[in-house]
Amino acid sequence: MIVVLLDATVIEDNVIIDNLCQIAHNVHIGTGTAVAGVIMAGSLTVGRYCLIGGASVINGHMEICDKVTITGMGMVMRPITEPGVYSSGIPLQTNKAWRKNCGINFGN
Repeated sequence: MIVVLLDATVIEDNVIIDNLCQIAHNVHIGTGTAVAGVIMAGSLTVGRYCLIGGASVINGHMEICDKVTITGMGMVMRPITEPGVYSSGIPLQTNKAWRKNCGINFGN
């Protein structure tokens, strides 16, 4: 039998958590960070004074450094080690236009 121990989720001082947020096990959110409508997977560390926009999704088992801004619809797949503004969401468009913009060609 395998037993997995999970550490507590830690929310430091002056953190703002807006509605529609899912914060998983063993997440640590640093002082002064604000999140809105975000999904955070387990074992994630978010630094101090970060801003995370609505509809963002952040993978677990990694770290985001201090003073990072993730704009709405950001999909964080890798650790962020440098402060700054990060974006990845794109506006809704037809599938044909999306495939062209992403460089995806399915032979049609």
